[in-house]
This record gives sequence, C-alpha cells and structure tokens, in this order.
Amino acid sequence: MPRPAKMIRHPANRASKPVIAVDLADSCEIASLRPRQEPYWMVLGRGRALGLSICPQTGRPARWHARLRLKDGRGYRKARLGAHGFLSFEDACWLAGRWFDKNAGIAIAEEGPGQPLRLPEVPSADGAYTVVDALNDYLCRHALPGAPSEGVSRNEFNIARRVARHLGAVPLRDLKAADIERWLSTALAEPPQATPNEALHPLERVRRRKATLNRQFALLRAALSLAFVNRKIDSDSEWRRVRYFRNAQAPAPRPVSPEAIEVLRDNAPMELRRLIDAALHTGCRFGELSNLRCRDLVAATRKLDVPPAKRSPGRTVVLSDAGWRFLELLRTGRAGDDWLVRRADGRQWTRTTMWGQLYAAAQSDGRTRGISFHTLRHTYATRIRDAGMPLHLIARQLGHKWLRTTEHYYVGVDREIADDAIRKVLSEI
Repeated sequence: MPRPAKMIRHPANRASKPVIAVDLADSCEIASLRPRQEPYWMVLGRGRALGLSICPQTGRPARWHARLRLKDGRGYRKARLGAHGFLSFEDACWLAGRWFDKNAGIAIAEEGPGQPLRLPEVPSADGAYTVVDALNDYLCRHALPGAPSEGVSRNEFNIARRVARHLGAVPLRDLKAADIERWLSTALAEPPQATPNEALHPLERVRRRKATLNRQFALLRAALSLAFVNRKIDSDSEWRRVRYFRNAQAPAPRPVSPEAIEVLRDNAPMELRRLIDAALHTGCRFGELSNLRCRDLVAATRKLDVPPAKRSPGRTVVLSDAGWRFLELLRTGRAGDDWLVRRADGRQWTRTTMWGQLYAAAQSDGRTRGISFHTLRHTYATRIRDAGMPLHLIARQLGHKWLRTTEHYYVGVDREIADDAIRKVLSEI
C-alpha cells in the first residue's frame, strides 16, 4: 500500500509548459532511462501521474510512485507504491488509482483540459519545417479546447513519438517516398522491443508488426496532410505514393461467453457491475458511457442519445426492453445533468479507476482473464448479429461509418449462419 505522502512545491508557471512524457508501459524505454534524483513521470490524467525511479547505483528501475496535484495550487502530494520488481505496470496503475480516489478531496478535478502532449523539437540547420513540427502541429490541433473527446490520446502521442525517432529531423521539403518506405521496411525487420510471446506463430508476429507500422504510418499521413492543408509544403504526392502493408488486419476477437460474463459480474464490485451491464445493453465505448447524462435517455422514443466521443459525431442507440428498464432504473430520482452511469459516490467514472477494478475482477478467475472493457462492445455486437439483425443496422447501432469495420473487427460472418442463409435463398430460385 502507498506510504504516507509528502508535500512537494513546484514553480507557479509549470502548468503552462507542455509535458515531455515517458511511456512507463514500454520496457524498452524504461531500459533506456538514465539514473536521476527525481522519478520519471507518466501522466495518467489531469493532475495525476505515475512515476518510476531509477537507482543511481545500479541504473535499474527501483520503485513506483504516484503524484497528485493539489487543488489549492500550492504543490503536489506524492506516495511510494512499491518496488518495480514486485509490482507490474498494471499493478502500479491500479494502486495509483486507489490512492488518487482516496485523496480526491484535496486534488484538482479530473474533468477539464489537461496539459498538451508535445514531442521534443529537433532543430534544423536552416530552420526548416520538419516532420517533428508537423507531428506537433497535429497533436496540438487535437488538444485544442472544444476538440472532440478529450484531445489527443496518449496512444496517439506514443505512436507519434516512435515515428519521430526515425523521421523527426527530416525537413518536409526533403521527405521522399523512398525515405518512408525505407523506414517501414527497416522497422519491420527489427527485432521486437518487448520479449516475444513464444506461443505465437511467426507469421502472426509478422502480421502484428505490420499492423503496428500501419498505425504509425496512418498517423504520419494525417500529420503530413495537415501540413499540406496549412501550406507548409507545396505537394503531397510523395507520401501518397507509399502503400500500407497488406494482410495486416487482425481477425475479429471472440465474444465473451455468457458463463464468463456471469463470473466477471460476480467478481466485480457493484458499481463496476452496473457499468458492465450498461455496456452489454448499449454496446457503447467506455468514453461514451462515462460521459452520458440522465437527460440523454429519451423516454418518448426509448432511445439513448450518445454525445460525440472519440472524434465521432454522436449517434442514437435503440434500446431493448431490458436495456430500457435497466437504464431507467439508474436514472430514477436523479437530475438531468447527473451522470447516468456513475460511481457509487456519485462521481464520474475515470479510465484509470475502471481499468483497475476491471483488471482485478478479470484476473481473479481463469475464465475471465484477459477480458477488456472493449471486449464487451464486441460481445454486444455478436449478440445482436446472432439475433438476426442485418449488418448495416449493427453498424448503425455501433456508430460505424463503414460496414467493413463492423464486418471485420466486430461481428464477422459466421460460416454456418451464412451457409444456411445461402441455402434458403437458393431453394427459392
């Protein structure tokens, strides 16, 4: 458990500086950290961070820390969580989340704009506009107030940082298609940063590596396209000639069985159980559920108005009778501005708190180990497919723009169901 915390002063202008973040979930990056007096910090939320100290004598990771910014603006409160060799990254996040909840009364609110994530700038010889500048402009654009969701995600920031390691110093005017293709082919041939899973087939490892590089290249294309729109470069023909790796898409994940769902609900606390049931009744993402208000439940049509989230324009979810009764029971006696799916103390759900509770509940039984919150969304999609809902209506319920996304990543095509449907049509010809 965390030790008693101590007060740490910080300069008044520190909050206005961009955060040069460290990915403490990346074992390769941890190995590259140099020893220093202060821990390396990874931002988990507004005013909340997870830290890792490096032993000055051995140069190895020593201890996990948590840091909380006080709402009076006078400093931070810190706590030691435990030894790095004893606690994994997931365990440290869960302990930090518990400590954040315990000290929420003295900390700044988690809602509101956070600090913009920004890549370290790489100066060029003649001050030219580089790839790092384009990536920073892209990240800053999505971190502006009023942008959809909560600005740029940490996942996007980490992807941009990996791209910047290879191409960051290249001026955009000198960037050629051959440079990007050379980076992709070199990165594909590099050994994995983390310890490879020996149970995976070598072809599956290559597929996953291709999928990772496709995501990195997609973000690079988005940043370069924004630079072209802003007239930072005269032509976009070079990077548009580069193609993605083919056959890199992952197969649709397997839905969670009803037995595993019941085991997960039994092992979850009551507030998490309500969140799980809401996901299975609506198919909403966690970010959508956590931002729902009681007024979003429309009694006249028995529908749920999902506000914009994850850069989507929002949508309307048609509820089943059981789903309507469940959400209506949650809303009973509450004001319209209250959170629809909230925690036991009335506060809004945060991703750190949800992840910690779900991880603890899923790890307690072998049948539920490895279940993530997004798996519940896939399970909802599979259930309504098995009930006979057409693919285009499933896509509408999930808020997908393209049917290909729904078919490949969510419900797929059950071979037996497809064969029966084809035989039925052929018998009527």
